[in-house]
Amino acid sequence: MAEKTITTEEKKVLTAFNSIGGNTTPKAVAEVSGLDSKIVTNVIKSLKENGLIDSPVRCRYCITEAGKNNL
Repeated sequence: MAEKTITTEEKKVLTAFNSIGGNTTPKAVAEVSGLDSKIVTNVIKSLKENGLIDSPVRCRYCITEAGKNNL
């Protein structure tokens, strides 16, 4: 899959996921990234559709290798 151009908000969310490590909640990502939780929720949906984050457990997410490669 070719790397997609990511927005500033997507980059902030991916960076937050990368720094937290492991599975985490949108709320924790919002706190680390400094973004509003509603924005984080929308960005997570977009990143998940593009394979940059995964949801191995309900309501918890983690960054994928493809996501790390976009940082």
